[in-house]
Amino acid sequence: MCQRQRPGSHAAAVGIVANPRQWIIDTRGTVLLVLILQLALASKLGVFEGILGDTDVYMWLNRVLHLRETGDWFDPVLARINPPYGHAQHWTRPFDVLLLTGAWVGSFIFDFDAALYGWAAMISPALEILTVFALLWSVSPVFKGNHNDVLGILFVTQMGIVVAYAAGRADHQSLLSTLFVVSFGLAVRMLLNPFKLRWCYGAGLVSALALWVSVESILSVLITLSTLGLFWLLDGEDFARKLVHYTLSLFVGSALALLSQRGFSRLLEPDLDEISIAFILLIGLICSFWVIVNHIQERFGPLAGWRSRLTMAIIGAAAVIVVMEWGIPGFFSGPDPTVDELYRQTRMENIGEAKPLLSISALYAGRWSEELARFIYWSGIAIPGIAVLLFQLARGRSPEIRFWAYLAIGLVVFLPHLFKNLRWAYYVAVLSLPAYAWLVGEVLHRISNSASGPKVAISRVAVLVVGAGWFLMPGLLLTISTDDRDESVREKCLVKTVSQYLDRSTGWGNRPRNIAAFVDFGPELLYRTKHAVYSIPNHRYQQGYTDSYQMLAAANDNLALSIAERRNVELILICPEGVEDTFYRNDDGVETLHDRLSTGRGPWWLREVMLPPPLGRSFKLFEVTLAPDARLSPRRQEGSSDSVLQ
Repeated sequence: MCQRQRPGSHAAAVGIVANPRQWIIDTRGTVLLVLILQLALASKLGVFEGILGDTDVYMWLNRVLHLRETGDWFDPVLARINPPYGHAQHWTRPFDVLLLTGAWVGSFIFDFDAALYGWAAMISPALEILTVFALLWSVSPVFKGNHNDVLGILFVTQMGIVVAYAAGRADHQSLLSTLFVVSFGLAVRMLLNPFKLRWCYGAGLVSALALWVSVESILSVLITLSTLGLFWLLDGEDFARKLVHYTLSLFVGSALALLSQRGFSRLLEPDLDEISIAFILLIGLICSFWVIVNHIQERFGPLAGWRSRLTMAIIGAAAVIVVMEWGIPGFFSGPDPTVDELYRQTRMENIGEAKPLLSISALYAGRWSEELARFIYWSGIAIPGIAVLLFQLARGRSPEIRFWAYLAIGLVVFLPHLFKNLRWAYYVAVLSLPAYAWLVGEVLHRISNSASGPKVAISRVAVLVVGAGWFLMPGLLLTISTDDRDESVREKCLVKTVSQYLDRSTGWGNRPRNIAAFVDFGPELLYRTKHAVYSIPNHRYQQGYTDSYQMLAAANDNLALSIAERRNVELILICPEGVEDTFYRNDDGVETLHDRLSTGRGPWWLREVMLPPPLGRSFKLFEVTLAPDARLSPRRQEGSSDSVLQ
C-alpha cells in the first residue's frame, strides 16, 4: 500500500481525485489550450473546407459507410478496392463503432453524411481532452496537486501527441493513445496498492480492448507484465496473485474480442497484424505460467529468494517462446512478413510517420543539423525525462520507485521503436511526461518559494513557456524549410476537386468505373465518388497495387496495355506535380508510362480528357479506349461526350 507522503504530495493528489470539480477548475487552462491548438490545426489542414487529415481518415469513413450499408459486421472486404476481387484491411471494429455511434447521434440534428464528417473532424480532439483527465488520474497516486497544470500543458505541446490527436484526423491511433494512458493508470494502482480485483481486472480488460483496436498494444501489455514481474522477482509479495488475475482478465477479454471481430468462420486464422488466435495463445501461455507460480506459492509458501524466482521466470519464458515458435512459426518476427514487399519499397519507406528518428544516410551525407533538429523535435522531453527518471530510481523511495520503474521499462521498450519509426513518438512522450513535468514543477515550486509579487508570476510563465516549447523550435524551423512528399501531394493534388468532377451524374459519374491512380488518392476517391480504385495505402498485399504500379512504371506501352486490358482499367488519373518522378520507376531507369502521360504523350490506346481549367493545372485524366476483347468499348462513346462537358 502507498505510504503516506509529505504534505502536498499524495494527500493533495487524493484530494483532487475526491473533488472532481476542483480537478476541472485546475485543468481549465489545459482544455482551453487544446481547443485553441485544435482550431488552429483544423484551419491549417482545411477541415472547415471539407478536407480531412490524411488517407487513413477517408478509409475509416469508407469502412463506416460500408458497415452501415451492408450491416455485415464480419465482412471486412471492400469490393471497390482492387476490383473485382476486393480488399480486406487489418483494421478492426472498435473504432468503426465509435465513429458510427457519434455519426448516429449527430444524425438527429444533421443528415448522416454531414454528422459523420463532423464527428470524424472532432473525435480526436475530444479524445485528447479525455486523455488529459486520464493522465492526471493516472499519476495522481504519486504527483503533487500543483503539478497538474504543468503536466496537462506539457502533454498537449508534444509533437507525437499533436499528431495523434489532430483535428480532422479520425484514426484509431487516438483511441489507442487514450487506452494506453488508462491502462497506465490502472497498472500504477496495481503496482502501488495491495491486491484488489478491480485494478487487476480493469487493467486486463482495458488492455484487451486496446489489443482489439490494434495488436501494437502488445507492447504496453509487455510493459505491465515486465514491471509487475520485476517486483515479483525482487519482493515477492502478492505480485504473482496480481499477475494471475491481470493475465486471466486479459485472456478472457482478448478471446471475447477475437470472437466479436471474426466470429467462428475466421477464428483460427493466425494473422499477426490484427487480433488473432496467435495472440490468444500467447496470453493463455503467460496466464498459465502465473497460475502455476501462484499455486506453488499458495501451496508450498513463497519461493525462497529472488534466485529461485528468477530460475522459474527463465524456465517459464523459455517454455512460452518454444511453444509459440512451434505453434505459430515466425510469431516473434512481428507483422513484417505480412507487408507487401513492393509496397514497402515504393510507398511505405516514404510515409512521414514511418520514417526513422535518425536517418543514417542523411548523417553520412552531412545533414547533421537537419537530423539533430528532427531528433529534438520528435524525441523532445525524452532527453531530460530520462535523466529525471534515473534520479528518481536512484532515490529509491518506496513505493514510488515502482511508478518510476514502470516509466523506465516503458521507455526501454518504446525508444528503440521510435528510432525506427516516428509513429511511436506518442508513447515515448507520454512515458517521459511525468518525469519531465516533475522537473518543471519543482522549478516552479522553488520560484514561488523564493520570492513574491509580479516577478514571480512573470518568472513562472517564462519557465512554463520555455519548458513547453524549447524542443519545438528546431522542428518548426525544419518544417518551414523542408516539405516532405506527403505534404506536397496534399497541397498540389486536391482530390476533393477532381472527385466532384468524376462523380457528376451527367459525366463520368453516370456509372461506376475502375480508376488507376496514385495509391494515396484511393481512399478519398472511394469516399467522394461511386468509382472503384486498384489500391489504397495498406501494407497487406493488393494485386491491384502491383498491377497499377507496374502499368504506370512500364517502359513498354504494350506491357502497360496488357495490364490495363487484364485488369479492365477504364480511367487513369495522375497528378504530375504532386507525385515525385522517382515514384514510378523501373529497374532500367528509363522513361515510364507515367513520365509520358505527364507530358501529354500517351500511347494510342489512351485518350486524354480535357479537364476544366482549375483541375487541368494539377491533374491529367486518360480514358482507356480499347476494351479487353480488342473491340471499341461503349465507354469510349460515353467518354467522348463527357470530354466536351463544360
